[in-house]
Amino acid sequence: MKNYVFGDTGGHGFTLLQGLRDIGLNMETLKLPEDVRVIHLGDLIHKGPTSEDILAMVDGIMKVNGDNWLQLLGNHEFQHIKGSPYFWRCDCSTEAKELINHWWDTKKALAAFGLPGFTSLKPGTSLKPKFTVPDKGLLFTHAGVTRQFWTGRDSIADPVAFADLINASSVKIITRPGIMLANPYKTNINPGPVWALASDEVFNSWTDTDMPFIQVHGHTTPYGWMYKKWFPNTSKWFRDSTTLNVDDRISITEVANSLLLGVDPGFSQRVDLAAQPHLYFES
Repeated sequence: MKNYVFGDTGGHGFTLLQGLRDIGLNMETLKLPEDVRVIHLGDLIHKGPTSEDILAMVDGIMKVNGDNWLQLLGNHEFQHIKGSPYFWRCDCSTEAKELINHWWDTKKALAAFGLPGFTSLKPGTSLKPKFTVPDKGLLFTHAGVTRQFWTGRDSIADPVAFADLINASSVKIITRPGIMLANPYKTNINPGPVWALASDEVFNSWTDTDMPFIQVHGHTTPYGWMYKKWFPNTSKWFRDSTTLNVDDRISITEVANSLLLGVDPGFSQRVDLAAQPHLYFES
């Protein structure tokens, strides 16, 4: 199976559609090739101008392609689900909010997805990795899982079983905020996999413990892809552990005998007309 991972479209429907067209989406039927699977890490909406159109489009794609489209919910979708913190002023219609809740209630959209392994992993199309890809399974969440969140839920090493445990958790646990919404000076915050910061919370929590799976996340990026600069608050330790694929907007961070693969393209309110980049691997 050819797997393409997209993250944080952020209301920019044209860029996502261009990216999907590039991997073989039939623009008329919304059908993907039989050997193609898309994993979207959430945050389809807000920031850009076409949030509701994206929701309708993805709903149509999911109906046509079944399990060949796997949708996770990000913090921007979860804010419309009871039990999650509300943080973004949104003019989304009642119908759009009901569609998000329908996805969650019927498990058409999840909080986590796991794969036991893969046959090849290529973080982007132009990167020659400077590291060894570990022989571990893959855990996909919107923001990443901290060690504290993992140990607080039975320390399950199998990413498929652990993803199932996350999906069975309450919305309040999944969307527990960390530094981004809570007091940054607190030390006892245990954020859920929808709000954790990749560098300050996910990376830092795993540095002295073996991470049993490769993590793939969106939500935050340590690097401003458009301006080609590290964000000032990104620690030197994290930067020194990270390889960047600037063309495909992917960060690859070595930590705890494993990898954090960041797939947040960093879209803002400014419209980006290029095709949305992605992570590619085979399974």
